Amino acid sequence: MTKPLPPLRRDLNFTPHLQRGQLWYAVEDPLTGRFLRLGRQEYLAAVQFDGAKNAADVVAVARAIDPALELTEEDIATLLSWLLRVGFIANPQSAKQPRTTAKPLTTKSIWDPLGARFPLIPGAIVECVANALRPLTSIASASCFALLLVVAAATLVVNWEEYLKYAGKLFVAEGRVWWIVAWLLLKLVHELGHAVTAVRAGSQIRSAGISFFFFAPVPFIDVSDLWSISNRWQRMLCSAGGILFEIAVSAIAVFVAFTAQSDSLRYLACAIVTTGTITTVAFNANPFIRFDGYYILADLLQRSNLWSDGQTALRSAIKRLLNPISPGIDPIQPAFVVYGIVCAFYRFAMLMGVALWALIVWQGYGLIVIAWAVYAWFLSPFLKKRAAAKIGAQPLPGSSPTTKVPIWRQWWQPALVCMLIGVALWLPSPVQPSVPGIVTLGEPTIVRIQVDGVLTAVHVNEMDNVAIGDLIAEFDNPQLLLTLQIKRTEVAAIEEAISVLRARGEIANLQSEHAKLVSLKEQLAQVQVNVSELSVRAEVAGTVLANDLKRQLGRHFKPGEPLTMIAQPDMLEIKLSASQADHLSLRNSEGRTVRITSSANKSYSGSVEKVDMRGSDKLSEPSLAATYGGPITVAIGSKQTDDGGFKLPTPRFEVRIKIDANDSPGLVPGQLAWARIPDSATSVIGLFQRWLSKKWEDTKLENEATM
Repeated sequence: MTKPLPPLRRDLNFTPHLQRGQLWYAVEDPLTGRFLRLGRQEYLAAVQFDGAKNAADVVAVARAIDPALELTEEDIATLLSWLLRVGFIANPQSAKQPRTTAKPLTTKSIWDPLGARFPLIPGAIVECVANALRPLTSIASASCFALLLVVAAATLVVNWEEYLKYAGKLFVAEGRVWWIVAWLLLKLVHELGHAVTAVRAGSQIRSAGISFFFFAPVPFIDVSDLWSISNRWQRMLCSAGGILFEIAVSAIAVFVAFTAQSDSLRYLACAIVTTGTITTVAFNANPFIRFDGYYILADLLQRSNLWSDGQTALRSAIKRLLNPISPGIDPIQPAFVVYGIVCAFYRFAMLMGVALWALIVWQGYGLIVIAWAVYAWFLSPFLKKRAAAKIGAQPLPGSSPTTKVPIWRQWWQPALVCMLIGVALWLPSPVQPSVPGIVTLGEPTIVRIQVDGVLTAVHVNEMDNVAIGDLIAEFDNPQLLLTLQIKRTEVAAIEEAISVLRARGEIANLQSEHAKLVSLKEQLAQVQVNVSELSVRAEVAGTVLANDLKRQLGRHFKPGEPLTMIAQPDMLEIKLSASQADHLSLRNSEGRTVRITSSANKSYSGSVEKVDMRGSDKLSEPSLAATYGGPITVAIGSKQTDDGGFKLPTPRFEVRIKIDANDSPGLVPGQLAWARIPDSATSVIGLFQRWLSKKWEDTKLENEATM
């Protein structure tokens, strides 16, 4: 390389760091906000890129500064390629221009649909808020935090069953709102924790705004300048600041969960405790993805490029295994190879999970989202790398003078984000409202007794399977049995009289007695039928339901009185309890197909069979009541009535959904289920209003109960 090397950009900022007695530099790119790492040897070579020296000159100057450097012209070529790829090389003409006119030689990357950031608040404003909260990072606050954590943990252990009681009620369809509120609140606290600890360490805050994490809007605070702090322990504290703040809020939520009188506050507190502990540790503290846990581990091990080192070690190990005798391959580093494998597996599992989530939530549009993400994550970086390689092999073009950016261009992104959020609030929500219900067997056949009788024996239990003709119960009717005996005696007497008259030849009397015999035999046959009906048998095959006969032994039953019910196990029904608003939508959907989601989070399809036109203020299925962990709020202090129902604050309507059990594996009677309203397209803001009105109703009932 005899030609002069292109110049390094003059606006780059270098911060020295000393780790394990070795010096390295954090390079800040002010145009992209990124920080990259340069070793001392690479730094001494890169700063010689001034547009006049060639590779041999750079090697000579670097060795003059440090004769111990093992630097070759091949290393300079590799360094130049990397500097071109990351955009640290300026155009030759830019060396004579002011620092702000340097323009990186990079290609424009596509907007990442799963990790885009939109800064909305200047860093100076965030720093003012963080400065006001700096006392939270003092030694006294840390001591209080440790004490709070110990007391909260002890309280949670002692009241673990009560906590599970409330937390378990959040794992229903309508409980997702509590998770969303808790998640957004904790993410705001998390970012605020980063800001406070960063200001405490003396780092500047660039901006704050909204980022999209898997299409979910999340607040963020840009503390990229942490790399300008040389003390790694301070950087580790800043990385852990968000996690510590979340755990502190979760500890406070523990006391709210066990002391608040409002169920709404308890549900929110339980969601905060769960999200702020399990979710935070599983994701934010995870060292296998570049979140807080990764940067803490990287600083702890003094490996600023830990992830890259792991991937490089993994690639070297694969090359070594495929070609053991090939020279020039780095030796295998077992620890970094294992770390690289775990990171690669975790990233693959995360990508597959995101793809599956996109297909489930967005259905057909999920394919577009997946294709977009594949291009943004893989294809675009590959094309960008190829473009940088081509630029390195061609003469560098001249740079254009810098022009003043209009104000509208500075604010177009925040305005666009606000507009998109406003539009998104009125778009159909990915999670649509649903009506709760319980799985039951299909329309049962009622077994009735056809004659008077006293119950003497019961041969089946509830949920027993019976075939046609199986004996269900036996009754006793002494009068009916006496009537049978009398009729049999009368028939025998008439038959004897007919025999005598036939022997005497009395034809006229014989015909009269024969007519009496026919009438008596008809009466006898009817009595025999009535007697046979004292043994009640199954008319259809199926499962016995609502069998309370054994407690009624000795009771007298009248003709037509129901005894039990038999349902066919291959036909299931879902009895929904719909509010008035949902009832109006379902009333126009009889015979149509609806989507069913069970409590096991499995989906089925069914058809609207029957919609009750009259509402009731009694909840016939106790398992749907909030008292028993169900999703429907009942009147505060209400108890089960004689018919097993609960008093409702407002009337609800019963809707029956028919499901074929053969096409619904895993769906069993007694299981909770939710039916999505057909042709319902509730917007995001509408879903929130629906949830808010329900919580307002619950709060109103609680206030009435305390008065």
